[in-house]
Amino acid sequence: MQRFAIHLLFGIATFTGCSGAIDESNPGSSSVATSPPKPSGSGGAIPPGGAIPPGGVIPPGGVIPPGGTIPPVGTVAPPAQPVNCATPLDVGPGLILRLTHAEYDNTVRDLLADATRPSRAFSADALIGGFAANAVAAPSEQELEQYRTAAENLADKATANLATLLPCTAAEIGTDACADKFIRSFGRRAFRRTLTTDELKAYTTLFQTGKAVQDFGLGINLLVRAMLQSPSFLYRIEVGVPVSGRAGLLRLTPYEMTSRLSYVLWRSMPDEELLVAAETGKLDTAAGVEAQVRRMLTAPTALVRVRGALASFADGLMDLSSLPDVVKDARFKTFPTLAGDMQREGEAFFQEVMLNQDARIATALTATFTVATARLATLYGVTAPAMAKPTDMARFDLPAAERSGLLTQAGLMSLLSHEGESSPVHRGLWVRSMLLCQTPPPPPADVANTAPKVDPTLAIKQRLAMHRASPSCAGCHNLMDPIGFAFENYDPIGAYRTVLGKDPVDATGDLTGTDADGALNGVRSLADRLARSGQVQECMSRQWMRFAFGRTEEVADQCTTAALGSRLVASKGDMKDLLVALASHDAFRYRRTPEVTP
Repeated sequence: MQRFAIHLLFGIATFTGCSGAIDESNPGSSSVATSPPKPSGSGGAIPPGGAIPPGGVIPPGGVIPPGGTIPPVGTVAPPAQPVNCATPLDVGPGLILRLTHAEYDNTVRDLLADATRPSRAFSADALIGGFAANAVAAPSEQELEQYRTAAENLADKATANLATLLPCTAAEIGTDACADKFIRSFGRRAFRRTLTTDELKAYTTLFQTGKAVQDFGLGINLLVRAMLQSPSFLYRIEVGVPVSGRAGLLRLTPYEMTSRLSYVLWRSMPDEELLVAAETGKLDTAAGVEAQVRRMLTAPTALVRVRGALASFADGLMDLSSLPDVVKDARFKTFPTLAGDMQREGEAFFQEVMLNQDARIATALTATFTVATARLATLYGVTAPAMAKPTDMARFDLPAAERSGLLTQAGLMSLLSHEGESSPVHRGLWVRSMLLCQTPPPPPADVANTAPKVDPTLAIKQRLAMHRASPSCAGCHNLMDPIGFAFENYDPIGAYRTVLGKDPVDATGDLTGTDADGALNGVRSLADRLARSGQVQECMSRQWMRFAFGRTEEVADQCTTAALGSRLVASKGDMKDLLVALASHDAFRYRRTPEVTP
């Protein structure tokens, strides 16, 4: 009867309602290979043909400064096209973002104490700038059905024990007063704000209808279902308050700030302290916001939520969630077992750097430790600490001469390889795109006809040399290949090697077009150069902005990117300090309507 009644009332319950790199793995072909995992989107374009600008440096974001001058190592160039940086800043648009898979799962975990991760049945997230961000299109009919099914299942489990779910005494359960308490408290948490008068009336009517059809429990069940399918739950809606004298500029309301803060720093809903801060005016100033940010990043009670957000950032930066779908040839028979371990290692390593180390970019790039399973320790050629289960993880040291932070992790090396061969092109392109924010130009339209035919028996370095000698291929390959060669000590699943075929590995290359140029001999030399690069620090500030705002940069963001990049340089690459600066910055507290440009 309950299932029939629920379907009968379903309508009521929802009323609120060179990415063209030549493929080295097939050297005799002129086909174009797929791009590496999620290279950054807009911003950071390298000049047409891949030419290095005057002075030999591609400046931060790929924008050539006036006269082609080179900023000193460890500094960030000013905006190339200065805009008005008065307060409030000219800021980019604020998008209406639908919860990503991680955000949905984390939110129902914190709202309903449900850790079953229902988003695993959802359609894939959209990707913007390499990070999950559902701001591109409205949900499809299939996605709406997925949300409905998830809401039904979550509501059924939650209402199986009303005493745990409801904010009522045992004597109050079953009364209209208890239902009213639940509507107000659950709605405030689910919608990240207090309910409007009209919403209170509508949800009260829904409860009474369910109660009349069956009983109190059905009324509560329908409330949970309806709220979990409401746009106010599924979306991070930012309306804002107009700023006097600034057409199109809006200041976020305190409740809207709670959602921005919690979904950027936690990838989940606000906690009670953050909601109270909104209601008591503590988020009305930059200083008040900064105080909350520091609490959210350090409080023991927030640790689980912080770790979830850091895992999401690491996944976007390195495309870790794609690892279970990667295929390797039969020689690498351990890979299917290790792929999940590799994904968790990437996330856990980044969490360790941010929470238990100094949170510096240099540490992330040069560390000689990891957090991984014993199975991965075997791949790395070391003995892990004793662990009870194969899936358990622990921190352990790695050979300093062989490993360098996230750059040499088995997961990233596996993603940036072919099925049976390493890929200097993909590895070099990842460094350009994700660490330097420099996007090589697309291949020429006739690349299939003009790319050189190469001897498949040649070593990969010799094959790629032929592409760099070709006018149609040189523009891209000169930017990517010399960086990628530094990774040749790592096979297609990230194991360290000193011999390739019958010859010693040649891991020499060059870093060009940056503020830390020089010859390379292995990844350690590359990591040391990247670790002291101001451009890498500026790029990482851009990556955090993309992660926070769900979009890539626009002209109106130039003041923000310059300010945050300079802050990151001044703090010697402290990413935790960057998050404090970002979340208390005017660009975080204000938004611009997409229709109005500065």
